[in-house]
Amino acid sequence: MKRFASIDFLRGFAIFLMLFLHIISDTLYIDTILADLNNVPLGNVVALIILPFLGGLAGFFLMVSAVANMISMHKHLERGKPVNALVVKQVLGGIILLIFAMLVE
Repeated sequence: MKRFASIDFLRGFAIFLMLFLHIISDTLYIDTILADLNNVPLGNVVALIILPFLGGLAGFFLMVSAVANMISMHKHLERGKPVNALVVKQVLGGIILLIFAMLVE
C-alpha cells in the first residue's frame, strides 16, 4: 500500500509538538507567574499566552489522522470492496479505539 510521507510527517510533527508543549506547561508555575507578572521573564509570559492558544495541538493531530483515514477509505472503495464491509470496519475500529482509550484513562 502506498503511503503518504507528508501525512506521516505531519502526524509525527503534531505528536512531537504536543509532547513539547506538555513538558513546557508542566514546568511553568502558572499561579506564580500570574501573581508576580511584572517581574517575570518575557519568555514565560509569552509561553503563558501561546500555550492555551495552541491547545496542545490535539485538534491538529486529529485532523491529520482524519485525512489519512479518508484517504484509506477512498482507496478501499477504489479497489471495489463493498461499502458495508468498509462501514463495519470503521465502526468496529472506532469501538476498539474507544475501549482502549477508556482503559488507558
